[in-house]
Amino acid sequence: MYEPVTKDQIVFTVKGNDSESKLKGPLTTGVSLPQNAVKKVTNLYLNHEGNDLIAQFKPLSFWPDGSIQWVLIDFEGRTGDRLIVGWGDEKSQTKHDQEISLIKTDEHYEICTGVMRAKINRRKFSLIQAVELGTRSKNGSFVPEINIFQKDLCDTWVRIEESYQDGSTTRRLYGMGGCCYASLARDEYAVEVEEEGPLRTVLCLRGAYEADIGMHHYSGYRPLKWIIRLHFFAGHSQVRVLHTVIFSANPREVKISEIGLRIPVASESLTNYSLGTESIKTENIKNGLYFLAHQRSKCEYILDSFTTNGEKNKVCQGQQLDGWVEWSDNKRRVGVAIKNMAEEYPKAFGVSNEGLDVFLWRSNNFDSHLDYSRYSEEVAWHEGEGVYADGLGSAKTTEYSLCFSSGKETTKEILSRSLRCPVVVSELENGRCAPLLGNSVQFPDRYPESERMLAGYVDWMARQISNEEWYGYLDYGDVLSTWDEDNNTWEFRGRWGWSNSEWDPRHAGWLYFLRTGHVDSARLAEAMSRHSEDVDTCHFHPLRPYWVGGSFRHSTDHFGDEPCSSHTFVDNWVDHYYLTGDGRAREVIEQAGNFFLKYRWVEDSRFSFSL
Repeated sequence: MYEPVTKDQIVFTVKGNDSESKLKGPLTTGVSLPQNAVKKVTNLYLNHEGNDLIAQFKPLSFWPDGSIQWVLIDFEGRTGDRLIVGWGDEKSQTKHDQEISLIKTDEHYEICTGVMRAKINRRKFSLIQAVELGTRSKNGSFVPEINIFQKDLCDTWVRIEESYQDGSTTRRLYGMGGCCYASLARDEYAVEVEEEGPLRTVLCLRGAYEADIGMHHYSGYRPLKWIIRLHFFAGHSQVRVLHTVIFSANPREVKISEIGLRIPVASESLTNYSLGTESIKTENIKNGLYFLAHQRSKCEYILDSFTTNGEKNKVCQGQQLDGWVEWSDNKRRVGVAIKNMAEEYPKAFGVSNEGLDVFLWRSNNFDSHLDYSRYSEEVAWHEGEGVYADGLGSAKTTEYSLCFSSGKETTKEILSRSLRCPVVVSELENGRCAPLLGNSVQFPDRYPESERMLAGYVDWMARQISNEEWYGYLDYGDVLSTWDEDNNTWEFRGRWGWSNSEWDPRHAGWLYFLRTGHVDSARLAEAMSRHSEDVDTCHFHPLRPYWVGGSFRHSTDHFGDEPCSSHTFVDNWVDHYYLTGDGRAREVIEQAGNFFLKYRWVEDSRFSFSL
């Protein structure tokens, strides 16, 4: 039996699709509260079937009277749970028996989740310096039982290309190209605690990729920057990672062939790997063999093996990798799952006796590179283009999860859940959405045409993305904007191309999810917001610093026309932040705020055209 819903309660349900994992695990959601209802988080409680749950509450925004407007809630749940958020007299929260502890030393941060202890180096980048599994004793100390790895070698890199030739005498040579490592840029490396709580703690790491090129022995060349957020959860040996890469080089000169991360778990015993494909593939890893599972397009992957002398053999191929891989020996298992792996191709997993490689981008061939240059050096003013821009300052965030366990306990179900995490859906009649939607609970009856248009537009976006195959590392999350009736195709010239932030179609996705509880709409809205926040927005520009925080105007590139205030729509970013508490979303919102503050309005109509 559930408690009756009163004006001091909000009801929501945990939802997922029928075929997805029902495993219980960490969940995070934002909830809006009525004005003048809740002054402190200690007035809040979370209840399931009459029992108060252990929860972590964090205010995200406040009403003018100082009461909490949006609150972020962390808890554990599974698909099908129906929960109540209520408020009243202050009450003390029940403590989680595996709540997170965080210790800061001069050398590192030490995080204990009760079942895992991890160290994050504060002086030199290594994604995770060390990982141990174990238990927490009665006196609160951690007792290690399994050492996953202790080597300070968990590095990330970018491989760049800086030359071009067309097979004739035409040649462009800007540099030698090669690998750039996060661990080399020590003076730019920083770690901060972004969130600290008993159920979830987030560390934010920042730095740059510095070139390590044998022919040119110079330090300090840093063509890309990065931001990594590590989410740790009480009682879990899982780490959620949000890995942002910012392009900070000259796009005319620098192309990218590889963005990778190494998880070092070398073993002298027999090792195996399991790969999520159409049917799970498991295989022994013989000494000297390296397996590469490469999602080359939305509907094609190839699994190859390589010997130490470079001999290549195709193991199998298919349409889509499920997005996870697990490495194991007789004592340990390490799993990795990349969210939207097929949609944001080309990505790959590499597996050997030495551990795991995670490729956020891996070129399909020698001629295929991640290219941030503009499609043309000429500005097509006759096609409505405004001011020259390219991909300098554009970014991309990839989400992946790491999971560690003993040799007997598989990580597969946890990884699968991380790829398709349940969403938290409000029961609309309780008014949870009122502060965001303007008390729109009565909209279906009063404005049926508006409801039909909203549903039709969101369905159209999802359908067109699938039908037109608008996928890829830079493209997924955007839609083309203008149809050419005469030629029966999409316009793709000048200002006509990707929508970018124009009229904020992503906000429609969030509104539709809030009003219907449609699971796939929530996931698409988040993917589209991430694209808008990162790819379509300038985050670094030493030549035109006033562009930082502005969204690029719609174009055949995602960044082919200047950032401008009339094309920087932040509603969907605010939706994303309030509903998930996403740290990257908040960071970009703050950049946009600074961008708007720099804007100087002029009344001269020659300079005020906006579209």
